[in-house]
Amino acid sequence: REDIIRRLDERNTNADTMDWSELRERTRSTDAADKSEAIRILSRRSALAMSPLVFSLLAGALGLRVRRGGRSVGVILSLIIVVIYYLISLLGESLARVGSVSPYVGPWLATAVIVGLAVFLLLKSRIRVFALHRREPRSKEESTKTSAQSHTSGARAWGIPNLMDA
Repeated sequence: REDIIRRLDERNTNADTMDWSELRERTRSTDAADKSEAIRILSRRSALAMSPLVFSLLAGALGLRVRRGGRSVGVILSLIIVVIYYLISLLGESLARVGSVSPYVGPWLATAVIVGLAVFLLLKSRIRVFALHRREPRSKEESTKTSAQSHTSGARAWGIPNLMDA
């Protein structure tokens, strides 16, 4: 009984089980391995805390891009993206643990990739630089319509709807 109580009273020095204040304290230690491990875990916790915001940004971008297919396309895309995020997260963790990348950068690798993908998808439909082809107008009416649309300025040029679109 005393042995069980003694084991329960002992503090586990594993960095994964420490809270934020203990990890911040460990980052100031002189031992390089402990310091690197604490920084890596703090960065991983921060990146995982930001992941819902990143995934909501990506969901908005994908919701604007995918026009048809119903729920099944959304579920399949969600699963694929979550698996890709998880694999990149494991890669970043492994690279940080080995020392190939900084312990600040490794845990944020997957989050940065997903943010980059979301920003690319959001900007792809808004900026003509990314357009691979332009549809040629079939008639004179369509050519005047497209030329009038190309001379718009302000928020309308970026594709933001206004009151007249309603």
